[in-house]
Amino acid sequence: MIAEFLITLTVLVAILFLGLEWKKSQKTKTIPGPPFFRGVWELIQSVKQEAIHLCASKWADRYGDLVFVNALVRKVVFVNNAELCRKLFNDPSTRELSNDRPPSYTGRVLFYNYKDMLFGRYNKELLKRRKIFHHVLKFYGQGVNNFEKLMTSTSKELCHRLTRYEGDVSLFVELTRYIRWVVGLLLKGDETCEEDLDAMIGFIEKANVIATFETEIFLETFPFVPYIPGLWHRKAIQEVQAARGKLEERIFMAVRDKFRAGETTSIVADLLEQQAELQKSGNFQDMTDDDILGMVQDIAAAAYITTAGTLTSLFLQFLVDQKLQDRVYAEICEVIGDESPSFEHKRHMPYTEATILETLRYSSIVPLLLPHYANGDIHFEGHFIPKGTFLILNSWCVHHREDLWEDPWAFKPERFLDSDGQVLETDHPTRQNLLAFGAGKRLCPGENFARVRVFFIVVTLLQKFRFLPPEDVPLPSANPADWKPGVVISPEDYKCRLEPRGEPAT
Repeated sequence: MIAEFLITLTVLVAILFLGLEWKKSQKTKTIPGPPFFRGVWELIQSVKQEAIHLCASKWADRYGDLVFVNALVRKVVFVNNAELCRKLFNDPSTRELSNDRPPSYTGRVLFYNYKDMLFGRYNKELLKRRKIFHHVLKFYGQGVNNFEKLMTSTSKELCHRLTRYEGDVSLFVELTRYIRWVVGLLLKGDETCEEDLDAMIGFIEKANVIATFETEIFLETFPFVPYIPGLWHRKAIQEVQAARGKLEERIFMAVRDKFRAGETTSIVADLLEQQAELQKSGNFQDMTDDDILGMVQDIAAAAYITTAGTLTSLFLQFLVDQKLQDRVYAEICEVIGDESPSFEHKRHMPYTEATILETLRYSSIVPLLLPHYANGDIHFEGHFIPKGTFLILNSWCVHHREDLWEDPWAFKPERFLDSDGQVLETDHPTRQNLLAFGAGKRLCPGENFARVRVFFIVVTLLQKFRFLPPEDVPLPSANPADWKPGVVISPEDYKCRLEPRGEPAT
């Protein structure tokens, strides 16, 4: 009875709030967008189908580069133009107001009261965390050598496992399994085992249930919901908290219990080393255990999801377009030959790099990037954006606009090459239209790290195998417009045939 009463009360409060918001929206909205009730209805329908990015792109076609939606208890502005994205999030007049994250149940409860980089609020503590993260990656000196060794050894293990298949290979399964193994080794080091990986994936899967747009809005608006018996939210939150505890035990506690100063054999060990150095100088605030745990969860989730999705998308392109695969392989033969791939090789392989960039654009596996949040009133391009508005970078729309990309629904790595066949500079207008890793002060700090991982895996596998479609099973569509909608999108599971290089086809 109590639960029913509270739910009824919640509905009545929501209806009252809805009416007040409608009246208020008539006075404050200056950015074009759908009428209030129509916008709410269309948003609710798209949330049910996990297709907000498709709905937002239709609004972009109808209303333009900036679209305002009064989403019941939240105001949302979709930014559908790359130039406006960069200006809103980078310009000195707006960047201090536009690079926050919205208050979220995930950030507050699951990420140790925002002590991470994905959900952390925009403040000095976040900037310190990002600086520490860049140091931990160590993409210089001995850190480069260690990463090359890790990628070389693990890629060879993957190749060896693939050779044991008889018949079609479950490439989707093998690639996702491989990525989780690499992420586990990076986080914990050589002692990583299957139980550690299960804990990592268990947390990611459970957290994804809570971290959806509609669930976040619901939990932030009605924070008492997790305490109401009988609602699914309570069970889901209990499960994700248990999964977080398991991840903490398997990855963080296990490394800390054996940690010795100077033995930085993993990212967690490196973070503990920095924590110890700060504490020696009397600084106990910049790197607490919660800070480390938050970054561990960031790396586990972001590195696994984005790399796995990008790779499965790219290899599907190789299967449906053998000429694309042949051209990348030709560059591998010319630059690498039979050697193990290295950072130095990457600099001399423009077509392979352009292929990776085109995969990021074409697939857009995260179609709506994590929302920014206006922590103050913003005056932008003649429009007024009130404090508390969600600012959503619509990368799906930006990456498939016909006025920005010639033939946007065709996979063309050449669009990222100049007339001499070299990769376009990062400040080139075409590169500026690529927003796969965000923009502004929330630009993903692991962008180069992610692209390098993909490079090593692609060249190692193509160096050893030709990838061919299965004989009796059709491949799923390689067009991302046909993929199942979601917060993260990827092609359906698929299989392929492998032909070792140097051996004739049978």
